[in-house]
Amino acid sequence: MNTTIHILRAAALASASLALACSAVSAEEIETVVVTGSYISGAAEQTALPVKVITSDDLKKEGSPSMTDLIKDLPSSSGVYGDANQFGAGRTEGSSSVNLRTLGQQRTLVLINGRRMVISSAGTVPFVDMNNIPIAAISRLEVLKDGAAATYGSDAIGGVVNIITRTDLDGLEAGADYTAIKGSDGDYTGRLAWGWNDDKVHVFMAGGFQHRSVLPATERSFVAPPYTTQAGAEAAFQRNPQGGWSAASNPGDYINPLTLSAIPIVAYYQATIGLGNLRDPACGSDWSGTFQTSVAVSGNVGCEFRYADYDHLVEDQNLWEGFTSIDVDLPHGMKLHLEGLYARADIMDATQSVTYGPNQYPGTSGPTQPGTALPWFYIPQTNPGLLAMKAAYPVEFAAVGAGLYATPFYWRPMAVGGNPAFDYKGQGGSRVNNTYRLSADLQGDLSGFLDGTHWDTAVTFSQSNAVQVTPDMLVDRLELALQGFGSLDGGSTCNPTVPANRGNAAAGCYYFNPFSVGVAVNPLTGAANPNYTAGTANSAALVRWMMGPDPQKTDSTNRELVFDAVFNGQFGIHLPGGQIGWALGTQYRKDSFLFSADGYTNNSLYPCVDSVYLGGSASCAVQNGPYTFYGNYVPATVQSETKGFFAEFTLPILDTLNVDVAIRHEIIGHVGSTTNPKAALRWQALDWFALRGSVGTTFRAPPGATLIPAAVTGLAYTSQAGRYTPFDTWGNPNLKPEKATTYNLGAIFTAGAFTSTIDYWNFDFSNPLTAESGLNVLNAIFPAGAPNNCANPAYAALVARVTFASGVCAPTNIIRTKVFDINGAPVHTSGIDLSADYLFDDVPYVGGTLDAHLDGTYTLRYHVGSQLVEGIAVTPAYDAAGKLNYLLSVSSLPNWKGNFTLNFDSGPHSLQIAEHYIGGMTDQRTTIFAGTTNALGLPNTNAGKRIGAFITSDLYYKYNWTDQNLSFNAAIVNLFDQDPPFARLDYSYDPFTANPLGRTFKIGLTVNY
Repeated sequence: MNTTIHILRAAALASASLALACSAVSAEEIETVVVTGSYISGAAEQTALPVKVITSDDLKKEGSPSMTDLIKDLPSSSGVYGDANQFGAGRTEGSSSVNLRTLGQQRTLVLINGRRMVISSAGTVPFVDMNNIPIAAISRLEVLKDGAAATYGSDAIGGVVNIITRTDLDGLEAGADYTAIKGSDGDYTGRLAWGWNDDKVHVFMAGGFQHRSVLPATERSFVAPPYTTQAGAEAAFQRNPQGGWSAASNPGDYINPLTLSAIPIVAYYQATIGLGNLRDPACGSDWSGTFQTSVAVSGNVGCEFRYADYDHLVEDQNLWEGFTSIDVDLPHGMKLHLEGLYARADIMDATQSVTYGPNQYPGTSGPTQPGTALPWFYIPQTNPGLLAMKAAYPVEFAAVGAGLYATPFYWRPMAVGGNPAFDYKGQGGSRVNNTYRLSADLQGDLSGFLDGTHWDTAVTFSQSNAVQVTPDMLVDRLELALQGFGSLDGGSTCNPTVPANRGNAAAGCYYFNPFSVGVAVNPLTGAANPNYTAGTANSAALVRWMMGPDPQKTDSTNRELVFDAVFNGQFGIHLPGGQIGWALGTQYRKDSFLFSADGYTNNSLYPCVDSVYLGGSASCAVQNGPYTFYGNYVPATVQSETKGFFAEFTLPILDTLNVDVAIRHEIIGHVGSTTNPKAALRWQALDWFALRGSVGTTFRAPPGATLIPAAVTGLAYTSQAGRYTPFDTWGNPNLKPEKATTYNLGAIFTAGAFTSTIDYWNFDFSNPLTAESGLNVLNAIFPAGAPNNCANPAYAALVARVTFASGVCAPTNIIRTKVFDINGAPVHTSGIDLSADYLFDDVPYVGGTLDAHLDGTYTLRYHVGSQLVEGIAVTPAYDAAGKLNYLLSVSSLPNWKGNFTLNFDSGPHSLQIAEHYIGGMTDQRTTIFAGTTNALGLPNTNAGKRIGAFITSDLYYKYNWTDQNLSFNAAIVNLFDQDPPFARLDYSYDPFTANPLGRTFKIGLTVNY
């Protein structure tokens, strides 16, 4: 059980252990408490741990910020989910995470009232979703910035965030606020809290609702510069080829079979792609918004499509949170604490690309591949779209005879014109996350047996469930529709075995038109297509049939059941500084992970590219499922049990010197066992100066999902192919726990109203749990500016990790890459935390108090060792500090991150000015900046190699009508409307350190009854 000091804020700030201070605390004000990081009661000033406290009063003065805003302001946390868009965030829309020391959100343990919280089932990286906790329920957050596995067990490597809920409310409190955001309908929240007390019972309930309105990418010019002219679009591409562009376009490229002659098809594509290549002439037209690059592979002129224009920076989402606690004083000094939590996140329009560039092509079974076994999509001459193209462009299409093939990787089914199945926008997926938590705690004293001994037992159950729908198109249905054998969703099914049924609506058979003549207007710009041919547009019902029912639907559940028992007290043995304190405890955890996939998403039922056409009975060597882009999934269930035992002692060696020691042993299912000690010291050397330090080992067990021999599919922009490709990360049942040695050394300075702390921290990892980098696998096979390693025998096993079109190793043939969860190379990171606070009790001439506070973190080093894959060093050793670290095991990591605040209080008024500094970073990638021209032949620049600092200013105001029990708050966030610094990423900024909202205005009202 962990509760902190419950006294005046000035006293909390004065506590050196909390690293926040503004005035001294008298001896009478010091309470006996349990501080996060320890199970032993004592005076808070005796702790040696670096803990930061954020109180409910702090939150109110900032207008009750969202959990995402609160966490992103922590200098000790970087690379968090929340504002992060879909690219690189692993399908975590609607979620928020904390990432202490940038060690990964999976290495920060999150507690509620000292008890564990289940990890979220959303996304591919395990983390606790901070959005589950209502802001109205929070009394304070205690952030322990030190490894704490010796006390709490697995996951507490980077530190602990302990959320302490309120017990002070007696009555009803209600609040609401609205945030105005340019280009959006704005965000709004509602809060409700109620408390009731009598002599023996306290009941507390709190709920919250948050709505975030959609913010389209086109609403920010730094993300999507307007298409004023094709030259303007080309200039935007030249500045940022990674800015949401793809060579898989529509208008796209095709191959005329009449030009193939006797050239072997693979050699033709690889060596002479420019010969016989036929482009949809709408590429480069003003209405389409696509454009042609000046040079491309083997002389071909590529057509670029900016898919990001159809995406959102913020998704339309609703979040509900509810929390209840009941405290009962029982006979014989016992106390019962019960609490329940429920949270739900609905993201009903998680917009994706219009359609994806195919990474799979039709099989050879049935009519889905007539005439020849080319691994491409075939469009027969009878397709009405092709006939209309011949009429609209008679010169360009004069040589087209028997039909066309869709050129691999330079075409997608739909792009410009949007997707008719989704109101001519991007494909709309959905995310629904539900979280439940119940906890019961019974505690008391062993009076008459071991006087002064306190016992505390608890059982906690929590569950997180995520249902995610991500639309994609079925390979065989796309091919059938191109040939006139498509069906309508909800209509009769076309029989493709009867040739006369081709395009016969009476037989329920329809064509899919993949050409620009079927697009009447560009929905983004409103520009009309002068060559639109009436009657050739695709219907929404046909497209929905091509995608199939419940497209890419998965259901993930994490469950955790925890039993805790802790005994603590004092030995009665006195040292010069006082009695020796002790704590002994045990913990049992049962973790479960359940994963299922519906319909065609289930790899056990539909493993092959033509499984749907063949009724699920197909067998194949490569089991990537039936979709054009995403793979599908193998259902799985994993359970693990952990038994932990710990002991902790506090030794008051002198009045000025206190030492804490702890040790924990855990047995982790079939994974193994681990023992982790820790020692911490605090020495009050002088009245105004104290030293503190800690050293220990900490660990994290492999999450159940990573032990499953099945794949989770993610996406990344592949510079070699010039487009996004999927990466399949496979679980590994042979994973071992990771372990780290940590130490912290700090100093505390107190002089009257001034207090400052400085801490040096260090983490050394062995066997860190991570995943192989698919991008670096490809970089090793296809190094920039050097011959590829396709035929190098030493690279044979590495090459086998990649699926290539036609089975031929070439950058443009990359379909998908296979990687594994692993115990990786050693990691070493270190840095410095700095905090300073000064309180002016009586501001001259105006009265009131002025609190000036500085809080910052500087990361000195983050060294990651060389990573071997199949015996090849795919990732050389590197220092991640100050780097973007795009899709590496480390997230974005500026060297500097800090805040400076001035808070003025006078009577009913509270005014706060906050400055936020996020240091600049270097984009560590080399391939995208190499050479004088980029992958598509345009002049290359170093724009984005250095990502600038992000400096913003906020202004908060709060007014209390104490006689009316009413308070009003207003805020201007990002006062000077600073755009995030430019980065060579999909939206031209780094979503893990900055946000795209610009200046926002917030007003709110809170009332108490």
